[in-house]
Amino acid sequence: MARGSGPNPFYVLQPAFTAGEISNAVANRVDLDKYQYALLTAENCYIRPYGPVYRRSGTVYCINFTDDINYLLEIGDQYIRIHRNGEYLGIEIVTPFTESDLEKLRFAQSADVIYITSGSYPVKQLARYSETDWKFGDFEITHAYFEDEVMMDLVESAVYTSPGDYTYTVPKDGRYTIEVAGAGGVGSGWARKASDKQSSGGTGGRGGFYSFDMDLTEGDSFPVTVGAGGKGGAVHYGAGYGNAGAGNRT
Repeated sequence: MARGSGPNPFYVLQPAFTAGEISNAVANRVDLDKYQYALLTAENCYIRPYGPVYRRSGTVYCINFTDDINYLLEIGDQYIRIHRNGEYLGIEIVTPFTESDLEKLRFAQSADVIYITSGSYPVKQLARYSETDWKFGDFEITHAYFEDEVMMDLVESAVYTSPGDYTYTVPKDGRYTIEVAGAGGVGSGWARKASDKQSSGGTGGRGGFYSFDMDLTEGDSFPVTVGAGGKGGAVHYGAGYGNAGAGNRT
């Protein structure tokens, strides 16, 4: 045998772990069927019914402020307790998070502040001011997400429907939605034939509609004209038909 050579390694593949953790009393019973799908130690893990093993999620959250200052948060049913170096600091903070909320909590840290979301309550923050001074409350959003201004400063709508001339003065700077609708025609009226029977000249068409957005400046004024409604055409007697109806303009 050549120097440095040895037996080839032999690997046993275990396709599943559905038998869970096996007792030490039967740890050598290779003849048992369940032995082929068991684990000698299964600590902090879940055994899935279809084979794999998953690590169990933790029940505490650790936060690091500096290389030397670290805390452990014990989060339970409506409380957070602060630990450091394995010792409970005697600080218990009341929270709205019930036991059913705990698995939904998500965390993000920025310096001495921990932000906590749950999907059931507004975003919370836990702030550290000193070793013994911790404050918990709602996170105040001072800057809008994604854009400079998400919350729109709404102004009262101006609607003009009666015929006449108007002037619209812009109350505030901003982006406005402008909608313009034309009135529909009324049709050509009726025609009376020689047989003394009436026939309709047809109904008028529907007016057009246009909508667009425009940036306007406070104090600017714009003229608005609203036309009168359409009128039907005159009635004619005999074999002829009525005149076309008058439309409306805006």
